[in-house]
Amino acid sequence: MFPLEGYENVTLILLYFLIFVAALSSSLLYLSFLRQTWRWKQSHIPFLQPVFPIGHKYFSSVFKASVIKSIDQIYNENCEKKLLGFFMGTLPVILLNDPKVINQVIVKNSKKTFATGFSIPESEVEAQYLVNTTTNKDIWKFSRSVISSNMSVAMVRGHKFDAIKEEISKMLQQAEITKSSGRSLMVQSATGSVLSNYVNAVIGVGNDSDDSKQALDEMSDYTKPSYMKMLTFYALMISPVFQHFEPLRFLPRKNCKILAGILQQEIEHRDKSKSERDDFVDVLRSLKGNPKPEGVSQEDSVITTDFKDINLRQMTGLSMTILLGSNDTTKGLTQFVIHLLSLEPDHQRKIRKEVHVVLRKHCVEELTHEVVKDLHFTFQCILEAARLFPIIPVLMRRCSEDFQIPNTEYILRKGDRVIVSPYSFHRNEKFFPEPHKFDPERFSAKNRHNSQNEAILSFGFAPRKCPGANQGMFVAAAIIASLVCHFELKPKSHLKQMDASDFHPKCFLIAPKIPLVVDLVHVQRDTEQHVI
Repeated sequence: MFPLEGYENVTLILLYFLIFVAALSSSLLYLSFLRQTWRWKQSHIPFLQPVFPIGHKYFSSVFKASVIKSIDQIYNENCEKKLLGFFMGTLPVILLNDPKVINQVIVKNSKKTFATGFSIPESEVEAQYLVNTTTNKDIWKFSRSVISSNMSVAMVRGHKFDAIKEEISKMLQQAEITKSSGRSLMVQSATGSVLSNYVNAVIGVGNDSDDSKQALDEMSDYTKPSYMKMLTFYALMISPVFQHFEPLRFLPRKNCKILAGILQQEIEHRDKSKSERDDFVDVLRSLKGNPKPEGVSQEDSVITTDFKDINLRQMTGLSMTILLGSNDTTKGLTQFVIHLLSLEPDHQRKIRKEVHVVLRKHCVEELTHEVVKDLHFTFQCILEAARLFPIIPVLMRRCSEDFQIPNTEYILRKGDRVIVSPYSFHRNEKFFPEPHKFDPERFSAKNRHNSQNEAILSFGFAPRKCPGANQGMFVAAAIIASLVCHFELKPKSHLKQMDASDFHPKCFLIAPKIPLVVDLVHVQRDTEQHVI
């Protein structure tokens, strides 16, 4: 017993209590480490001995270097193993290294590894309607069908392609001003505005109002480097409980309410004026009266209607899929293509020549939908950049039941999180010759069907592969072709190819620690043509 006399005694009691809580938490954490390693032993899964309390020694530098660097170091030291268990902090994961094991676990047993590893409560309607995070298979089927049908390359026609051209024209004008003033081009800023405005146009909101546009731009910047964002992402993987605390929510309530308000205002305006724009808002309006997806019950706690009148929260989640999924991923991919091309002037010249040849083929003087589709070498550059710098650096799945991986002794248990590191896998010389070389010819028509190319994981893997990957690459191709035909890109901030040590430690996507900057040189007049 402690005498409760005076402030000093109360402080002492509080101190002892905090010490007790810390000791108890540490003991429980240590026991969880022991329990998990015992499970791995029973399942014949090789593992690395955990380092208490950080999980592994390489995660000791997590505040100085990207988590991707730590995972890459673990992969490179253990790439001869087909799979490997280790701890990311307090989170136990099983890293899949072998392509055959990846195929068996993720593709052929997709029903047993459907969950993404994110812990989303059923009550979080907006997050459940995000294609990449939903834990409900029926909702995923419905959401993916809606998103996929509107994110194909064929949908980027007419006024949508005109929107791309308009934004690219603004980008080129700004680049010209930058060049004339003797400054270098901040790549993320220059290309980011193109993609943000285009994505808003695809959804059908934001571009008619400065306030709405600013609000949407702030929302789409949710991957901006921040330790708080990293903590939020980590909490998302650990337990759904954390989603009830606003600072740790993956989708802040404020953002959901803002987007819901913008959508509601736009839908009411169009219903009243009976107008259509052939964009995603019109798709959402058309869902009214459609039958619910097969297998979804009206009693489902997430689905508050039977889809004969899809509600505003569901619409918000579907729109968030495009807003968040299209913006930062395409922005990041475009940025790395520019980085790699700035180091390879020969590839720039080849793109320039290709654009001019295709323009003549189609008898036009500026980019059209069909011209961009025919820019095969430009797409090869984009695919190779995606191989070297997959924007989603870690793919995670959670097992829904126990099963043994076919033709192995390894047993995966219900609740196990399996991860794949595309960044590390794509740089393994066993699967990709000269893996660190930027070689667009890997994806030429001649090499397209090589087994190594079929192992590319830049955009995820079936059945949860990114539904908008092709459209994202199409938009990136239009940006790259236009920029390269007007300017020669020269490296400024990064004089050699980036690697994991150059990634930002406060970002859960692959992003440069130092902002990418390039110098611009006008293309010779005798080789320049009107492109945009």
